Amino acid sequence: MAANRRSLAITNEYGRRLKAVEAQVLAQNERAWNLTGNFDAQYAEWFALMAPAVAAAQALNVRLTSAYLGAFRTSETRTPSRPPDINPAEFVGKTRDGRTFEEGWTSPLIKTKVAMSEGKTIPEASNIGLEASANIIRMDTYAAARDAMARQIRSDDLIIGYRRVSQEENTCGGCLAAEDGEVLSETEDFASHPGCDCVAEAVYGDVDDLFNHPTGAERFSRLTAQEKIEAVGQDAAQLLGTDEIQLYELAGKFRTATGQDFLVERPVKDLV
Repeated sequence: MAANRRSLAITNEYGRRLKAVEAQVLAQNERAWNLTGNFDAQYAEWFALMAPAVAAAQALNVRLTSAYLGAFRTSETRTPSRPPDINPAEFVGKTRDGRTFEEGWTSPLIKTKVAMSEGKTIPEASNIGLEASANIIRMDTYAAARDAMARQIRSDDLIIGYRRVSQEENTCGGCLAAEDGEVLSETEDFASHPGCDCVAEAVYGDVDDLFNHPTGAERFSRLTAQEKIEAVGQDAAQLLGTDEIQLYELAGKFRTATGQDFLVERPVKDLV
């Protein structure tokens, strides 16, 4: 919730701009990915193009986050606020788990080679690698914005926590379930997944909550029957329709090999 409707619009515009940055860098990645045989050499060429492209996207996302926080705080407190001074160097050129790109971007090449060893054609194997590279780029591009946001939320004495806000279109079941309107602690990490475009909206302790974004449950209730199935799967959609389970129960976490938690949709069998 927020003190005025303008704050909600500011958050939504921030989410759209981050999404536009992601779309641009993914388009660059699709043009750069060209593994057709000499995989190691072609991967090196891809890396030489995409590492600076992703770093530039990360820097832009940090600047967008700073501008967003200044505008949002001004809107919420009704006091002109300068954008916080966030040093992009702290968040640029790193993977979501703090490794260098050289260390963290090995899976696309590995998955391409594994696919070839399993009998895939070169185009099929290359597409598998392309998908893996896109997932990495999505996560790392957004990570700069999310990490900068988390740093500011924890350092601003007026902020008491944050709420999760998803985008209006094509939100997955896990994100719909997690978007329950609750205020999350400033120390709680923002759970995400490859392709996640949700953002954290700061909550200020000295303002009245008068307006709110729709919760995931409210968004879900407006979907058609087919859209509900596409969002959460047929079994979950059927159970949600009978109130045997509640949407928020579908939110789960998966611990990765690097110790990070990915937001996932819990299997129905774990709930009934």
